[in-house]
Amino acid sequence: MSDSVKRFDANNVIAGRILYLTKPDGSESEVRVSVGMPQPFEDLRDYWVPYRISGSGIEKEFYAGGIDEIQALQLALVSIGSELQALSRKLGGRLKWNTEEAYLGFPSCPHATWNQDE
Repeated sequence: MSDSVKRFDANNVIAGRILYLTKPDGSESEVRVSVGMPQPFEDLRDYWVPYRISGSGIEKEFYAGGIDEIQALQLALVSIGSELQALSRKLGGRLKWNTEEAYLGFPSCPHATWNQDE
């Protein structure tokens, strides 16, 4: 399977959310989450969902795979929640959505790590 299969395509975004990062100095910046359309893997019967987290000086693209479109989408949402928690810690600030700091609207795993060098 080639890397081009898992590239994020901004023309196939099915959902997005804008979050705000409050930095330690009190300034705010946008962090945008974009979710792409589920797509089949080239050589498998499984599916993948691309997503992008960008803003505040970062731009990372990821994907989550599942046995069907729904599972791939569910796993992408969990992955996004985990990445956002870790990103907030890494950037030393607090992310908020719709004035809520404690809830960003994504499920997550408690032990997420953000490695910006990947």
